Order: sequence, then structure tokens, then C-alpha cells
Amino acid sequence: MFGDRCLSNVVEEFYKIRQDGSVREYEMRFEELKALMHNYNSYLTEDFFVLSFLIGLKPENRLVKVIQPKTVK
Repeated sequence: MFGDRCLSNVVEEFYKIRQDGSVREYEMRFEELKALMHNYNSYLTEDFFVLSFLIGLKPENRLVKVIQPKTVK
């Protein structure tokens, strides 16, 4: 699915990802993009990915932010 995407497309899609459906659907899309981002940018930290994941959640699902998760899972 993502094999033919260049770095700029991956980065753009990663920064635009938002939860439209269920949290599980969003998590699956996010994890795919996260893996690609990490392949291109191995210096990105888990904290960066956690914050990015939380930002993409629907506002009513952001309550998890209060517990300050250490990983996306």
C-alpha cells in the first residue's frame, strides 16, 4: 500500500492523519505511517509518535492525554 510513496508524501500523510472512524481504524493507519516515518527518520522518538497520535484523535477521545502514555499502544 505504501511501497511507492516518496518521503515527502509519507511525511505529508503522517501530519494530516486524523481519526475519522473508530480508534482501532485510526491506530492501524497510524502504525503503518509511523513505521514508514521511522524508516525515513530513525531519530524520531516514541514521545513524538505518542503526541502525534494523541493530536490526531477526535477531541472526545483525547482524555487519554491526561494519563500521559509512554507508547502509542
